[in-house]
Amino acid sequence: MVSEERALDLALAAVHAAVAAGAEWADAGVFCSQGQSVEFERNTVRECSSGRHEGLGVRAFVAGGMGTASASGLDLHTARRVGSEAAEMARTASPDPDFHRLPDPRPLEPPPVSWDDAVAGLPSQTLVEWCLEDIERGRSVTDDVFMSGAAGISAGVAAIASSTGVAVARRGTHVSWYVGASVWRDDRAASFFDGRSAVRLSDVQRGEGIVEKTVQTALALLDEATVPTGRRDVVLDYDVAGEWLYGVLAAAEAEGVQRGRSFMVGKEGDQIASDVITVIEDPFAPAAPASSSWDGEGMPKSRSALLDRGVLTTYLHNSYTAFKAGVEITGHASRSGGYVGIGLSNLQVQPGSVTKAELIAGIDSGLLIILGAPDPNRVTGQVSSTVDGGFLIEKGEVRGAVKGAMIAGHIFDLLRSVDAVSSDYRAYPGRIYPALRIRDVLVSSR
Repeated sequence: MVSEERALDLALAAVHAAVAAGAEWADAGVFCSQGQSVEFERNTVRECSSGRHEGLGVRAFVAGGMGTASASGLDLHTARRVGSEAAEMARTASPDPDFHRLPDPRPLEPPPVSWDDAVAGLPSQTLVEWCLEDIERGRSVTDDVFMSGAAGISAGVAAIASSTGVAVARRGTHVSWYVGASVWRDDRAASFFDGRSAVRLSDVQRGEGIVEKTVQTALALLDEATVPTGRRDVVLDYDVAGEWLYGVLAAAEAEGVQRGRSFMVGKEGDQIASDVITVIEDPFAPAAPASSSWDGEGMPKSRSALLDRGVLTTYLHNSYTAFKAGVEITGHASRSGGYVGIGLSNLQVQPGSVTKAELIAGIDSGLLIILGAPDPNRVTGQVSSTVDGGFLIEKGEVRGAVKGAMIAGHIFDLLRSVDAVSSDYRAYPGRIYPALRIRDVLVSSR
């Protein structure tokens, strides 16, 4: 694996080559990672793999026209060639009247913890042992379960440089572990899955009964109950609530808004949700996979409330959309090779004052959804979502499983109908996901 210094040198070489070839502005991203993974399926280890992934991507601009080029090699000759190719592409590109410039470098906060020697040095045999243990743990609950999943580790380096003077680099480790359980009995089938993703090995939390709970949940989903069509209260379980709010806020990315392709058009500064919902983005959370002090253009990230008591405080900008709108860059650029988009980091939904059990106890007729967030159409905001896994709630008690029911409505109606956030939550490195209760939701039966 290349060092941070070497990765930055290659990014700078690519930028210099682009400028020498006529680019007015240029930036480059370099990445290199080494990883191992093991997959298992139907109670058998299916595949073990090890690989090195590396690449370099360059953006170059000439008279407002953008050219991109990329390569998988990391050597000085390749970096210079890719930079020159990007500039050549930019000369033939149509001018973009909304492109202004690339941003100047800005001061950065100290970087969060992103490396763990225990992950970088973990032998592949340990990953195999994890998978075999997961199979045995699952079958200890019921021997007719089919277990599947994966475990993987990686260690890598990323660097970004630009013609305006941006020059940043960092290294990081990543460990992931996922497990799924499927059961078939007579004409019924059910599945459930869970997992963890972290920077540090100690944060994977394999020893907390997760495998057993996954199998037990799959078994519980076998006992289906009928859900008549009607308006009901809905509780989104921890992960479902987190995924739902992540999808809502991801729609606040400024490029889609500026192109009129988002239900968030005209909503900046508006009350779009119930005042019980506050969501903070914390890109500095230590040892979280999504943490970093800089974004995909080397711009500083910041900790802020994106949703403050239901108010959408800002759109998410990279430099292109920020300069186009005449606003400050928000540090939300994402990068994949020569492509720069917009993305989120760690979301922390602020907990409420009652437990999830109390949310459920306050429902006469409703649903607890544990799989499948009611995601909206990204353009219209309309929701028509299948419940992949959940349970019927009757008189404050969780009953039989629900599958195939539909949730319908408009995203802003659903957001404004959230009346409570749980005080307990699922915590991952950098993320906090409590449960949410939504009142009076249209639920249709299968």
